[in-house]
Amino acid sequence: MSGFFSTILILFISLSPIYSQHFKIAGKVLDSKDMPIEFAYVILSSDGLWSITDESGNFNIDNISKGKTILTVRCLGYEEKTIELDIQENNLDLIFHLQESNLALEEVVVTAQRKTEEATSSYLIDRAALDHTQVINITDINSLLPGGKTKDMNLASSQDDRFALRSEKSEKGNPSFGTAIEIDGIRLNNNSSLDETKGVSTRNISTTNIESIEVITGIPSVEYGDLSNGIVKVNTRKGKTPYAIDFSTQPNTKQFALSKGFMLGKKGGSINAGFERTKSNSDIASPHTTYARNAITLTYSKVLSRDNQKPITLSVGLSGNIGGFNDKKDPDAFEDSYKKRRD
Repeated sequence: MSGFFSTILILFISLSPIYSQHFKIAGKVLDSKDMPIEFAYVILSSDGLWSITDESGNFNIDNISKGKTILTVRCLGYEEKTIELDIQENNLDLIFHLQESNLALEEVVVTAQRKTEEATSSYLIDRAALDHTQVINITDINSLLPGGKTKDMNLASSQDDRFALRSEKSEKGNPSFGTAIEIDGIRLNNNSSLDETKGVSTRNISTTNIESIEVITGIPSVEYGDLSNGIVKVNTRKGKTPYAIDFSTQPNTKQFALSKGFMLGKKGGSINAGFERTKSNSDIASPHTTYARNAITLTYSKVLSRDNQKPITLSVGLSGNIGGFNDKKDPDAFEDSYKKRRD
């Protein structure tokens, strides 16, 4: 009997390496002109593994389980590519070609996508939905949220321009000082802003260089602090992007914007620059009260460590707005009054 168990044990030990085999893949990501693409993500969804290409477009992923898996290659400014791989051995000469994204919009469903994996209610709004809605102010995305209301997209309007998830107006006097706004992880208001007890104004924030917006409507994780009225997380564009010229017109508002993402050599990172000119009139019939937003955004980003599991990225941003309200008396406005009485 002991000999039988010894045989089974030896057989198990000899077979275990077969079932624990892991392989490696490597290769390049190139554009349509066979030029290397840096900062492209190569993702194996089934194994939860991924890699970022270097300045030569090279990538490598280790510890891949044997069998079929889905590989996705994506990079900002290029069309995403997905293929199925059957991993049976090491494959070190994979080559993927990505096509630059077409600026023409395809048919989109203009709504916020709910992130079901989060412990709290969270909605993600991508760039396609923002472009289709012609967002002028960040608060305009309220119309894309469940139960949200569509409002007049006018920066010169007298209505409040602060984001409110709990009511139609700004939340005043609550512990978190209104719904929080973050841009690339930087909070625009906090509990030290004692002069602003109803959230932060979003009228002067440029919407041109935004890649996506995540709205957490429930009580966020403790990593965000003592928030109780939700948070709006704005993610700006980073990496190489083609020239983008945007022009939108509405009854009260005109907007023009120009943006581009540049690579700074092989190891210099990237810079994304954008300029926006937006002007709104409070009243079409009497365009003497206006709000002008001349916004400039500049973002530098660089991947410092390409560890597959915990990449370290440096991101520095600079933004500014030269503009504001212009209010002057309408010379055609009738301000006098008279009475006429007859016997």
